Amino acid sequence: MNVKKAMDDMGYCRVIVTNYANKGVLRKCDPEIHERYMQKSVHNLDFANYLMEENDKIMKKLDMTVYEWCMVVYYYALYHSALALLSKAGYESKGHTATIAAIILIYYHKEKTLTRDDIQLIASNLGIDRDDISFISDSKDMRERASYGIGGGFESELAARTRGRTVKFIQKVREVLKE
Repeated sequence: MNVKKAMDDMGYCRVIVTNYANKGVLRKCDPEIHERYMQKSVHNLDFANYLMEENDKIMKKLDMTVYEWCMVVYYYALYHSALALLSKAGYESKGHTATIAAIILIYYHKEKTLTRDDIQLIASNLGIDRDDISFISDSKDMRERASYGIGGGFESELAARTRGRTVKFIQKVREVLKE
């Protein structure tokens, strides 16, 4: 799926969502399960924040940083909040691409509650169409350093940035779910 095209062309996005529904990757669900997904999202966010705050203590005890693990847990916080959005609309998904396609159709095209930046954040963190997405605040150099770098200072900076973007997105999801 081309995320940019899905955002630009509602018809294209609808075809993708329909194909995933026909394959059983997207299915109807009880919209009330969105609360459990949000609880899981917040739990992951709290845990990643705890790891960030305790990094120095962990470093002293284990002689390692936890920033990489923080980013993994932030990813799950973001993913579960995306699943909360989807389930609130009455769907569950068994695939990242199906999830993002349905969110684009429902919350970007139809309800207009998510912005392009919101969609790009979800898509970039779920690893979808990385070549077609300009990361929100990362330059090409930062992406390369994140992919290939091993420096602790950079890990800390990247984890902090990931934390900020994840917190902001989860707050937005909470607002959308209240509507």
